[in-house]
Amino acid sequence: MTKKPTIKGKGADFFLKQEEVRYVEQRKVTFYIPETLVDALESVWLDLRKTHKKLKKSDIARIALEEIFRDYEERHDDSILLEHLDVKPVKR
Repeated sequence: MTKKPTIKGKGADFFLKQEEVRYVEQRKVTFYIPETLVDALESVWLDLRKTHKKLKKSDIARIALEEIFRDYEERHDDSILLEHLDVKPVKR
């Protein structure tokens, strides 16, 4: 679902500043994660919302996934992702 940009709170800047509007297609997905991670996400989100009012839990999850994927692309077998996997690799 693509959201339209809002003009709320931008006043005349909305009309005077020509910013590039970037739409990012997003999709809702469901994952099962341990209750401790749910609690940690909630705690971090509530703490950051004190200074970043528009922050969503999805933003935190997206950033975490982007970083873990970037690390995997750079380090492969030495990546944080593979360090934490509880499954053994399949022999090829």
